[in-house]
Amino acid sequence: MKNALKIFLLCFLFFIGLNIFSQDKKRIDSMRVLLKDPKLSDKIRARALAQLGWDASYYDLEEGLRYAEEAVTLSKTKGLVVEEAHALNVAGTIYTDLGNYPMAMEYLLRSSKLYNTANDKKGEAIAAGNLGIVYTRRGQYRQALKEYFIDYHFFKDPKNEASKGYISCLLNIGSSYRQLAQYDSALAFFTEALVDERIDSLQKSSVYGSIGNCYLDKGDLKTAKAFTLKALSCIDTSQKYYLTEHYLILGMIEAKSRNFPAAIAAANRALSYSREIGVKEYEKNSYSTLSNIYEIQGNTAKALEYYKLFTGMKDSLINSENEHSVKFMEAKFEAEKKQKEIELLNKDKKLNEEKLKQDDILIKAFIYGGIVLVLALSFAIYAFVNKRKANKKLVTLNNEVHRQRNQLLEKNQAITDSILYASRIQSALLTSEHYIKRFIPEFFIINQPKDIVSGDFYWSYHQDGKMYFMCADCTGHGVPGAFMSLLGINFLNEIVIEKRITSPELVLNELRKEIILSLNQQGNTETQDGMDCTFCNIDTANNSVMIAAANNPVWIIRPPEGGLKQDASGKFMMSPGFKLTELKPDKMPVGKSPRDATSFTLKNYQLKKGDCIYMFSDGFADQFGGPRGKKMKYKLLKEVILKHCHLPMSEQKTVLQKHFSDWKRELEQIDDVLVMGIKV
Repeated sequence: MKNALKIFLLCFLFFIGLNIFSQDKKRIDSMRVLLKDPKLSDKIRARALAQLGWDASYYDLEEGLRYAEEAVTLSKTKGLVVEEAHALNVAGTIYTDLGNYPMAMEYLLRSSKLYNTANDKKGEAIAAGNLGIVYTRRGQYRQALKEYFIDYHFFKDPKNEASKGYISCLLNIGSSYRQLAQYDSALAFFTEALVDERIDSLQKSSVYGSIGNCYLDKGDLKTAKAFTLKALSCIDTSQKYYLTEHYLILGMIEAKSRNFPAAIAAANRALSYSREIGVKEYEKNSYSTLSNIYEIQGNTAKALEYYKLFTGMKDSLINSENEHSVKFMEAKFEAEKKQKEIELLNKDKKLNEEKLKQDDILIKAFIYGGIVLVLALSFAIYAFVNKRKANKKLVTLNNEVHRQRNQLLEKNQAITDSILYASRIQSALLTSEHYIKRFIPEFFIINQPKDIVSGDFYWSYHQDGKMYFMCADCTGHGVPGAFMSLLGINFLNEIVIEKRITSPELVLNELRKEIILSLNQQGNTETQDGMDCTFCNIDTANNSVMIAAANNPVWIIRPPEGGLKQDASGKFMMSPGFKLTELKPDKMPVGKSPRDATSFTLKNYQLKKGDCIYMFSDGFADQFGGPRGKKMKYKLLKEVILKHCHLPMSEQKTVLQKHFSDWKRELEQIDDVLVMGIKV
């Protein structure tokens, strides 16, 4: 009778587990005890392990994943289709929180397929909702909404059983609309969740927090803080998974209210919780929030520190799949380096032990020699012989140590030489300035990589009396960015020179298609690599330019009417009549994005003789420095260019390079820098 009661309770807990927020450590302990029962059937054991993995993940993600993976293995081995689907769903959600999106997507898709095989519509709906969370974490909010609405239509149908999963679905849909800045739609779904009678305290906390975040985005700080405090009041301190997000919101509210001590305390609390529970997305958001708070406060050193931590974790989450091979080689090299260091230490230890042994022999020889002269002489001879052997061994060991140390130095030099050679290859593929000067006499290019090779690149080509220019900033920098730049140069040669596609918006459309195909980004992919760029088609005969731009603008500066004036010495003087026109870009990259089906916009501009065209990546404006260690930003870059645009282009290049160096000072260069100037 007792065993039957245990099995009934275990089944009940499992079937409600995937749709509830409340987790109880006493229940976790009780289920661990139940799993020790040898009489449990494989089906009940698999379900219990999956439920235990779900509950434990709210306190320790790694522990929860171990139970979920054990449930997957047991279910698959015993041919339990529904139980395997449940276990895969639990493991997939945990991989999502760990930031391992490729594994999360794989497990959730396998779960959905098994649910479909078992004709379990509710399970398919839950798996779709969890897939939506993966898309949300990766910023693909429209794709996430497609999955959430599968979940929503299932639970809204009155023929299906009532479930708290419906409230979670409303919360997810509202959050996606908030990210898309559709606040009225977001608040409508949040309100629908609040009035549902099935809502519990944790769900209510999440809804209040989401409403607070919505009002924060809208700039209503007072209302935002009121809802965020309501969210915190609904839960206790053990619910760190939910407390983390609420404190992040509270930190930004306090920062924008100029209450910096409270803002920093809230953000640090969120960072501590995110590290404790192991949710990488929340840890990344904590670094971003702290960087923003310190920048608002004016503490640029701290802002830069947390900005580096944020970008490092962001690159890790977004580019983990694309940079896998590079990371593998780096890890392998470091492992080999550590192993060599360990071997050297072990050899040094052996040498010391050998020396101590020889000293001990000599001491004993002298002691015994004082007692019996003959024995002393015998021991002295014995010690001498052994010492000679030991010395020979020491020489051999020292030679081996030096040989292995030299091997390490040679390997390090070989890696550096390979990257330097790659830099020469990349430079060779860039359009030479000598070629450009044949058609455009007045221009300059500043190309300053952060590392030896660069993720920024430029490209130019002359055809049929027209000059084509590309200024591009690829995802990442260093070796990964350089790979992307080589792809971009190759595709541009194919599109413009071979296919003879020359209209800027069509060039960017075709380039985007090639990048998505080459990086396997079509369909359900994890990579969003691409580039921000500007492409210009300059007709020097008709003094006109056609432009298409992805995220980066183009500036055109026109000198005053009547031209430039000269002073008594014949030098041109700066005039206040210079006019800057900014051609704004399309807010989407050349690569996979929520708007990858939208064509880029073509912009036409009639030039006059003396006009100057400027294109650039974001590295110059994003550099930290100056007297207060802040970002330069585009406003200051624009002022510097306007102040010196009357100078010859070669002198403008010198001025900009000096300004960048003076601004950066002793701080680290944070990104690749590319600036192009063309005078018509």
